Amino acid sequence: MEHETSIEVDKITEVLIDGTWHPVSPGTLLIVPFELDPKHESVPGIGFRTGPASARRNREAIYAPLSSVSAVKTVDDVRTTPPAT
Repeated sequence: MEHETSIEVDKITEVLIDGTWHPVSPGTLLIVPFELDPKHESVPGIGFRTGPASARRNREAIYAPLSSVSAVKTVDDVRTTPPAT
């Protein structure tokens, strides 16, 4: 994600991690320190809630190092993508 600094966090709707798209619940995405190994410094990471927006249960929190994020979709992508035919 070389362009992550130009994306507004509040506009992210989906995150691609290890080949799987995860929907992001609005207002839950945070940049967090991620500790891969207690012997080394933490690396930048993200944390967010995912799951059906209409359900209070069956939602989960996902935490991942930023380096594992391959792509993101934003509300701007949804607005500019033409419908499939």
